[in-house]
Amino acid sequence: MNKAFFLTGSIVALAVATSAQAQEGVDPTDRAVGGEIVVTAQKREQRLTDVPSAISVVGAEDLEQFQAASLTDIAAKVPGLQVDSGGTPGQATVTLRGIAALGASTTVGTYIDEAPIGSSSIYARSGQFAADLLPYDLERIEILKGPQGTLYGASSIGGLLKYVTRDPDLNRSEYRAGGDVFDIASSGDLGYSGRVGVNLPVVEGKLALRASYSYRATPGFVDNVSNGDRDINDYSQQSARVAALWQASPDFSLEFAGLWQKVKADGYGETRLLIPEPYLSGTAPIPPGALQPLGDGRSTSVTLPSLFENELLYLTATAKADLGFADFVSATSYSDSRTYQYGDFTDVYGPLIPLLTGGPGLSAFYITLDLQKFTQEFRFSTADGGAPFQWLIGGFYTHEKSGNQQVVTAQNLDRSPIAGLDPLATAGLPSTYDEYAVFGQASYTFADVFEIGGGLRWARNEQDFRQISDSAAGLVPTADDPGSSSEEVVTWSGFARYAIAPRASLYARVATGYRPGGPNVILPNIPTSVGSDRLTNYELGVKADILDNRASIEASVFQMDWTDIQLSVSTGGVSHFDNAGSARARGVEIGASIRPDDRFSVGLNAAYTHAKLLDDAPGGNGLAGDRLPAVPKFSASITPQYDFPLGGDWTGSIATSMRFVGDRYSATPSSANAIKLPDYTAFDLSLRASNERWTAQIYVRNLTDNRGLLSGAVSTSAFGTRNYVTAVPIQPRTIGLAVDFKY
Repeated sequence: MNKAFFLTGSIVALAVATSAQAQEGVDPTDRAVGGEIVVTAQKREQRLTDVPSAISVVGAEDLEQFQAASLTDIAAKVPGLQVDSGGTPGQATVTLRGIAALGASTTVGTYIDEAPIGSSSIYARSGQFAADLLPYDLERIEILKGPQGTLYGASSIGGLLKYVTRDPDLNRSEYRAGGDVFDIASSGDLGYSGRVGVNLPVVEGKLALRASYSYRATPGFVDNVSNGDRDINDYSQQSARVAALWQASPDFSLEFAGLWQKVKADGYGETRLLIPEPYLSGTAPIPPGALQPLGDGRSTSVTLPSLFENELLYLTATAKADLGFADFVSATSYSDSRTYQYGDFTDVYGPLIPLLTGGPGLSAFYITLDLQKFTQEFRFSTADGGAPFQWLIGGFYTHEKSGNQQVVTAQNLDRSPIAGLDPLATAGLPSTYDEYAVFGQASYTFADVFEIGGGLRWARNEQDFRQISDSAAGLVPTADDPGSSSEEVVTWSGFARYAIAPRASLYARVATGYRPGGPNVILPNIPTSVGSDRLTNYELGVKADILDNRASIEASVFQMDWTDIQLSVSTGGVSHFDNAGSARARGVEIGASIRPDDRFSVGLNAAYTHAKLLDDAPGGNGLAGDRLPAVPKFSASITPQYDFPLGGDWTGSIATSMRFVGDRYSATPSSANAIKLPDYTAFDLSLRASNERWTAQIYVRNLTDNRGLLSGAVSTSAFGTRNYVTAVPIQPRTIGLAVDFKY
């Protein structure tokens, strides 16, 4: 079936139905912008306006409005959040407030409800492969900005993403189903998704089950000019979740949940930009206007396939009890994840093959990452949430076992292995990571208007790893060397909040965080371990619901001082970890919304971030004054929405969204192969019709088909000469039709 005919017909059908309903007329529904938002950022339920730190919340309705399917979609709604995408969900580096992952491990932690996912170790590559959930059956996503080391522990120096899922409902049955079909410009196929969910009270008021499943197939839009293959970067996402809640008594509950997700991609979504001849050799900076797109700008040229798979199993058990004198929570989790990435590296390692065989050949690089992670947290907190004195104490333990296997192949032109030479090189980095921590936080509120408090966390981590390497051609030494490290770290926070009105507060916050170090590669003249890096955040902010709760604003100014930065550097051609000097990020973030009447509303998000190195980095990784990579100085979005009656119990809405992302660098500007990614502006559009049970929607993302870039990097050969630039563009114009039903 012709995809354009199918999609156009569907849209016309929805438009006719909407027009017919509109003739009947009805009072509009009341959707107050200033409705209370409850968050759990401080590990207890609080109104957003009462939390003395910067938090953005993306709710379920926000996710559904433009059919958000990945972190790159969510970033458009959050000031200060940047996602450096590799082209598919699961291949991304997440940055908050300009604190980019310059080493291998992440600077932004991820939680699902009460427990962390992803690794804290420097060998599990969490900085390049961020957890990226297909957002269905979520209550909201909380984005906590600035270091969260006191309550959330390691590897959250830039901030934290917290996915909050929907709990089983003990009293009400619910059935949900939906799906959408969409067309991506430059693609020859339609994309589609399906989703179902159910909530069943097995014993009313006592026991309930909740289950959901979603699937999404996204067609490719990048063509391979080397063999004529079209749309090579298609991928699929699957996600399933089951939860059971037992309310044994008014004072005790137990919830078990399991989540499974899989992403499978046949390509990375990378396009190719050509470097002019004068800049192919040497280290002269490449001017932004010098790069030329290959083909139509949505093309690449590879001989070997590009493959990516990520699978996650996440199991939790959460017990909550009212002990009278305190509330008690036990949160237990186990996760098992596997990531596989395979790509054509002929332009990188292929030049070595003629030197070893006398003839041409192909080369691929692939990496397999495995992670098994167990966590346990116990905590006690104030039973009376309204008491002036609030306290929380807890203990935390995690054990990680990770595998990191990397292989460089040597292949004949028919893709068969070259005898005696394949694999060209292998490296294995199995490791374990254990962390023990105790933490506490307390605050006191004077006269219901002035609150002062602080927190402290002591943690100890212990790591062991083996460095296993081999090469048929002798390119790397044969080794099987063990290494270990341990360290103790104290993080702390302090805050003050003044309630200038019942739903308005001024606050000040100082907080610290750290990212664990670990054992280094075992070679002469290289430190045996790399230390943790530390960050201190200073912040002033205001939060308010005003104009009879028809408007809200959250604004903050901050300075973040980052010391002993972890870097991946090269010494004598050998890559290892090192601690560099320091960096500083200063900025302003604003989130606001206003609803002047019952029909019209506008949301605004904006961030200005100036993040730079204060010292020269080793290994040519930057000079003092360089901007940190992947961080735009300015980004903003504005989302106006108009609601209107359609007749009967139907209402309609039309929403638009404009997002601007400023220019960024792929690496520190003085680095030999840094490129400047230009700014871009993208527009989205959504038209919805809904009643109590049905929602039908037409949506357009990237309305003007802007060709902005999410990320980019210079490809170099094994001899250091430049080849070209690989760049990941934003998704081309996407037009979709979505229908959802609930009962």
